[in-house]
Amino acid sequence: MIFDRMIRNSMSLFLQPVLILLYFSGHVYSWGKFEDGRLGHGDLTEDIKIPRLIPALAKEKFVQVAAGSSVSYAVSEEGKAYAWGFGENWQLGNGEDDDQNVPTLIRVSIQGEEANGVIFVSAGGQHASLIASNPFV
Repeated sequence: MIFDRMIRNSMSLFLQPVLILLYFSGHVYSWGKFEDGRLGHGDLTEDIKIPRLIPALAKEKFVQVAAGSSVSYAVSEEGKAYAWGFGENWQLGNGEDDDQNVPTLIRVSIQGEEANGVIFVSAGGQHASLIASNPFV
């Protein structure tokens, strides 16, 4: 498979060999080390050596991806944000510190109000930042 029309890719640069790729069709692929659920392929117990579609994200189209040290994020066309991977420091945005081996919807709230319309996510070593276009829809 040749990814000649890639929109954006994001690679973890914290000595965690994972690559997340957003293909022109809006589908999200991953490959690399399987530890901590960071590839988003469920109960996988082996490294992935070539890009593989993340099944839990296959029914939506995505516009942006990001990867942190052991976590990954994706933003859908509809403004939903998903996270998966290492959760020990609550960087997955789901209120728990458990690892997630499949993409999990992030519930964004601002001052107790649920926000929608995520347009961008950025990942760091133990944190992430989101930008919402219309926070209270």
